[in-house]
Amino acid sequence: ADTEAAADTARAHGVAVSEAAAEEGHSWERLAGLIALTDYVTVYLAVAYGVEPLTHTLVVR
Repeated sequence: ADTEAAADTARAHGVAVSEAAAEEGHSWERLAGLIALTDYVTVYLAVAYGVEPLTHTLVVR
């Protein structure tokens, strides 16, 4: 209910709202799909803001 109220408030103020849902499958497959989507979005936003996405990583290689 809280999520829907927040989405309604955002829409009322002219903010586009979209939802990401996991596809059907095993719980690990659903989790991997959401992680992949999140990873894609973070790289896309880094490029959009002019930041090199691989230089700001928390993963030690």
